[in-house]
Amino acid sequence: MLYVWRRLGFVGLGGGRFWVTDPVEWAPVVGAWLEGVVLPFPEQVWWCLGRTALGQMCLWGRYRARP
Repeated sequence: MLYVWRRLGFVGLGGGRFWVTDPVEWAPVVGAWLEGVVLPFPEQVWWCLGRTALGQMCLWGRYRARP
């Protein structure tokens, strides 16, 4: 993803059918979407790396650091 971000930035591909997103900018959307949803994974931080023109988000999860 770092290569894609450096090379292309946050752009639309395929005539706007898929968009590479800024995960920090989309964090509130992901948080609101996942609020109250029980997932069959250990607790993670979810990031949106891309989205489709129809609103489907491509998420990536990272385990939370435990104190």
